[in-house]
Amino acid sequence: MEHKKHPNFEKKFTVFMFSIIIIDAIFFALCFYTNSIGLEKISDLSLILVFIITFLGFIYSFHRLYNVRCPSCSKKTKTIKNKEIDQWQAHCSACNIRWDLGIGTDTGP
Repeated sequence: MEHKKHPNFEKKFTVFMFSIIIIDAIFFALCFYTNSIGLEKISDLSLILVFIITFLGFIYSFHRLYNVRCPSCSKKTKTIKNKEIDQWQAHCSACNIRWDLGIGTDTGP
């Protein structure tokens, strides 16, 4: 079985996650600002949007992680959590290639 680095998954995934973090930070700041000027309802809505955006972001990121297409043949791969090298991988049974996705499996101690 051949191992290759996926050409663009890591970059797209990281850009998406940072975008979610930035959007959340903006709405969180808006929550504090609107609360400080007495607009409690808008503040509450901003905080609710932070939770909704975060939840939808995580749902979409898991969807992307488990629905990776093979860059060689464009067929759906099977996502594998490889603990030996601490990486998510996508195995294409048609090409017999295991694509390293560039995303670590364990970020804890």
